[in-house]
Amino acid sequence: MFFENQLKAQNKYQDKTLPPKVILEKMITQYLNHTQIQFIEEFHFCFIATSNMQGDCDCSFRGSDCDENTGNLLPLLEVIDQKTLLMPDFSGNGLLDSVGNLIDNPNIGLLFIHPDKAQRLRVNGSVKIILPSDEHLNTWPKAKRILLIKINRVFFNCHQRIKSSISNMNTLGKK
Repeated sequence: MFFENQLKAQNKYQDKTLPPKVILEKMITQYLNHTQIQFIEEFHFCFIATSNMQGDCDCSFRGSDCDENTGNLLPLLEVIDQKTLLMPDFSGNGLLDSVGNLIDNPNIGLLFIHPDKAQRLRVNGSVKIILPSDEHLNTWPKAKRILLIKINRVFFNCHQRIKSSISNMNTLGKK
């Protein structure tokens, strides 16, 4: 369930014992369950993390595009099944940091935070970059690429500090 370095960190820094294995098995899985699928399908934004083979990291905000005719938000991603997601890649600043990293190292992390529900979900997987088909372009007309994400770990995370951090956002920039 844990990688070797996670176990080392837990042994060295853990200030309390881990939850029982039964709880951990519900928290950390290799697929999305029905509740998690519904959770991420509500979203119009998430954060993605990538790194190249040298370990240079990139964390990027990803948001839904708008339908030019209706102004409605398009889906952020499509859940194909419990282990597969499709996510469009749009033109941004032109640096292609995330895509460049994914060419070098296909591993990706996605973070979904729901401030009102004080919930978060992490999804880790590997990406294959594909060109958008006509079907993809019907859903995301401005997509330049599609990220085909094969899920390998899902974490339905602890909600601690989400509500207090979000509720204090009005203090940003103030001392």
